[in-house]
Amino acid sequence: MARPKSFDPDDALEQAMAVFWEKGYEAASVADLTGRMGINRFSLYDTFGDKRALYLAALDRYIERATGAALDALRSPDATLEDLEAWLVGALEQCDDERRCMVLRGAVEAGPGDAEVAERVEEAKSRVRNYFESIISREQGRGRVRAGVDPALASWGLYALHVGLSALGASGVAASRAVVAEQIAALRGGDF
Repeated sequence: MARPKSFDPDDALEQAMAVFWEKGYEAASVADLTGRMGINRFSLYDTFGDKRALYLAALDRYIERATGAALDALRSPDATLEDLEAWLVGALEQCDDERRCMVLRGAVEAGPGDAEVAERVEEAKSRVRNYFESIISREQGRGRVRAGVDPALASWGLYALHVGLSALGASGVAASRAVVAEQIAALRGGDF
């Protein structure tokens, strides 16, 4: 009969996610992970498989959080450009020098050769861009976005802006707020 676990796997995964978010996959050692998770190597391997399987589970958790509940305001059929701007600014304010977007970090570290990570990253990017595009389209229908704006291209532009500004970390947050505001104003027809 298997012994019951003396730790909460969900809490342990949460701690592993924090390590991968701060250090990335390559720099996170098994000792870093087990130390933060409060478990031994055997428990890590028995519960999660290997370091890679743990990373993929942590990435899935991060993506669900980043593109799930965090985007509730953008999923609403009543979401506005103001909601989109608030989400973009809020996402930037969560950046610091240690923790950048885990999806971005995963894409950079894994490169195009890691199909499992690439698939997760692409799905997350598509979900966020789709929310952006829906809001821009609806707001255009309400007359709040210039008629000449292509919602698909605008959503790509805002997503690229989000990724680029997120990569700057805490050092770019103050200027980033102004850049986001200018991009939203441009959708409405404002000048840069």
